[in-house]
Amino acid sequence: MGNQVKIYDQSDHLEFISLLKNEGIPFRIAHDNQVFYPLEYREKIKELKNSIYGSPNKEKTGITVSSEKGAVIIEYLVTNGVAAEYLLQNNPTVILWPTKENNKANKLVKEVMSENGW
Repeated sequence: MGNQVKIYDQSDHLEFISLLKNEGIPFRIAHDNQVFYPLEYREKIKELKNSIYGSPNKEKTGITVSSEKGAVIIEYLVTNGVAAEYLLQNNPTVILWPTKENNKANKLVKEVMSENGW
């Protein structure tokens, strides 16, 4: 199996597995809940994920980090004028910001990670 996807929210993960079964897409689940599937199903997998999450929002981008790092990073971003927000606050933490602020946000993320020795 060539590609993989991991859905962190348990109820979304179960819904995704159900959709895979209903569509007859071959898959296997690793010990960390990562789902592996054949490469030729990539477009269908995108459709299934979109049916759970909706279409990707191209107006925002962001990062996934541990919750420990997330709190420090988001505070640093907001303090430095980036309109950052949490998508998820669990472990992992997903932080989003407007795509138009991507260069500034990435620079700030690198700074704060360097300052903290990450």
